[in-house]
Amino acid sequence: MSTYKHILEAAFKQFSELGYEKASLSLIANEVGISKPALYHHFASKEALFETLYDAIILETIKDFHTDLESWTIETYAKKLTEVGLEDIRYLKEHPQLGSILKQYHLLSMRQESLKQKTEYLEEKTLAYHQQLINRGVALGFFKEEEAEFIAEAFNAQLAGISWGIIVRPTGSYELSWQILMDKLLNNRK
Repeated sequence: MSTYKHILEAAFKQFSELGYEKASLSLIANEVGISKPALYHHFASKEALFETLYDAIILETIKDFHTDLESWTIETYAKKLTEVGLEDIRYLKEHPQLGSILKQYHLLSMRQESLKQKTEYLEEKTLAYHQQLINRGVALGFFKEEEAEFIAEAFNAQLAGISWGIIVRPTGSYELSWQILMDKLLNNRK
């Protein structure tokens, strides 16, 4: 593994466990096994490292926004759409460090313009992906075309709300909540 990637992994661990304020470049450098001046060769500041790590998280998240929608049929659509949310929920529950660091990015984005822009970009990409999922339902005749935008926004908002719930209180019954919401959405169509 390259030193750069090792630094990002160590930063992820330190920021998620200690928080942005308490994590230090010295701790990160020690974990990587390099000197603090060597770390500065890669990143000019803790803030620069934190932002670069967010870029990496966003890219990794967006990379997963690919689904073989052509394989979704009218018979499988409801199950597959529900499963998209369940996969996200399970992943967040299984990776609490990711939730911890995402919460920090979200909260700090309220004070820092560069993080706000990155957060908005991730939210736009997420909504666009969810719109694609709903558009597949329209193409299959599952949803009315004039309702597609509203349904995508509702799908996105509900999943974002559940995701935030997992981040702040990871012990809830979020899979069941998602199933109930999706049953209501999918059974009240047309």
